[in-house]
Amino acid sequence: MTAFRQYSLMRDALKATGRPIYFNLCGWHAWYAPMGAALAHSWRTGQDDSNWAGSTSLSLSLSLSLSLSLYLSLLMLHENEDGRDDIKRPL
Repeated sequence: MTAFRQYSLMRDALKATGRPIYFNLCGWHAWYAPMGAALAHSWRTGQDDSNWAGSTSLSLSLSLSLSLSLYLSLLMLHENEDGRDDIKRPL
């Protein structure tokens, strides 16, 4: 039995339960990509990232950038004399 057939059987069995179940397929090959949407809600086509230090560093960097952006946005908010909230615009 091919992997496509096996994933189809699993997809159909999950749908038959009548319950909302998120199905993720793990094929590890690029040739799964064209069929992914027909077989599952999401799919992957590559190996695990074994560079944990790099992945963690990137994740932390993105998180810090987002936090800083939110903090700066909040700093830009201020209350005018008439009580309206407004955003300070750079000159």
